[in-house]
Amino acid sequence: MIEEQIMTAKKHLPKLYSEGLPQLLNKESAGLPRVYHIVLEIISHSDGRVDIESLNNFLQAYHTVFSISTG
Repeated sequence: MIEEQIMTAKKHLPKLYSEGLPQLLNKESAGLPRVYHIVLEIISHSDGRVDIESLNNFLQAYHTVFSISTG
């Protein structure tokens, strides 16, 4: 499933798309797209069980702790 999503993204998004995404500034993840950190956090806190309500709640909480400028 993940490989299928990667292929879809490669097919439909411009080659340098990820360079325009907000990036993290903290030491361990510096330069990575912020969405990458969000996905890792969701996976580590949800045991792989994600529904729309828990995802919305997680994103709201995430945005109160991490801002685009501070990562």
